[in-house]
Amino acid sequence: MHENKLTSIFLDALKACDPERLVGEALSGSPPERVFVFGAGKAALGMAAGAIRARGEAAGGAIIVPSAIIKAAQEGLAPHAGHFRECERAGIRVLEGSHPYPDEKSVAATETLLKEAEKRTPADRAIFVLSGGASALLCKPIAGVTVKEEADLLEWMYENGETIQDINRKRTELSDVKGGKLARFFKCPVTVLVLSDVNGNDLTTIGSGPLYPSDHKHVIVGDGLRLAREAKAIADIQKFEYRELIETPVAGDVVKLAHDYAKRVREHGNGQNGGEILLIRFGEPTVHMTNKAASARNMRGGRNQHLALLLARALAGVQGWSFLAAGSDGIDGSSDAAGAVVDGTTWKAAEHAGLGPAKALHEFNSHHVFDGLKAQVRTGPTGNNLQDLHLLATQPAVKG
Repeated sequence: MHENKLTSIFLDALKACDPERLVGEALSGSPPERVFVFGAGKAALGMAAGAIRARGEAAGGAIIVPSAIIKAAQEGLAPHAGHFRECERAGIRVLEGSHPYPDEKSVAATETLLKEAEKRTPADRAIFVLSGGASALLCKPIAGVTVKEEADLLEWMYENGETIQDINRKRTELSDVKGGKLARFFKCPVTVLVLSDVNGNDLTTIGSGPLYPSDHKHVIVGDGLRLAREAKAIADIQKFEYRELIETPVAGDVVKLAHDYAKRVREHGNGQNGGEILLIRFGEPTVHMTNKAASARNMRGGRNQHLALLLARALAGVQGWSFLAAGSDGIDGSSDAAGAVVDGTTWKAAEHAGLGPAKALHEFNSHHVFDGLKAQVRTGPTGNNLQDLHLLATQPAVKG
């Protein structure tokens, strides 16, 4: 039921939230100005391209992006290749870092960015494009802490279901460039353009706040709510009798969230609501890895596929619903998929195909199931990061 339609809504909403476009909107009306462009994050390449076009001229700078974006640009994939060329022409160095865990590439890239930043004078003007992923890409551990020690601690925190707020607070404690500490490397005014991937757009959490708190100006150019609103606008022209957007982001453990979604499907089917409904939600729930034999580095399939498989189990055999959970960055956990689409047939289909969905849930390897069923949402690395999008379509008179 509506699986293709849900995927189409997700992809079209992503296009509407292109980072280059969002930055251009934020800078519209500003006079052309010679600026230096710096930044870090999954969306930094597209955001930098947007800043170049909006300002009319860039004088150089440096940005750090994940290896996957560098690879996509080198392979000529749109839009990354075009954004890469724009940055090169503007003299902006595009540096490679590691994500989701920092390594020596991130440390080396950060040192290069800092050297470029220190060249700026009070007479210069700079833009810093910041998006999710910057916490791993922009990495300069404090004295006495190695990048491996930091990465190992972060892995442990992820596995134990720590929130991104708690994880990034710890990152800030261990860093010489987070929590506003990057500001001391800039002598010139900096406008920080922020693509938010956290609930509440908390500037201390987004990218671990490299320039916050500081005197530099911060502007939120896009967030998960913007993505969800674009999805609703697209759904408004689809054949859903009702479209419901909840503007409060989802949070907490995916197990409870799956329970809540299942309850909604059953209640709608019992006649509490009339007509077909599309529920639109956004946010970033967490996965608590209760199986200690599993590893966050080795699990295949992140919170979106895990949530989708949990819901498929809860509503196995129930008719009249379908659900999409996908990450706007195009990468769910350590898999090569953005997420998955499920309905009342998914669980039994996985069992009949010998894919072992119960074992996959226990081992946090939901990717295996959805890959076998060809039920994944695949985009490749999008060069964006606006949290996850959840689309739940339900019909009246649900049976099962």
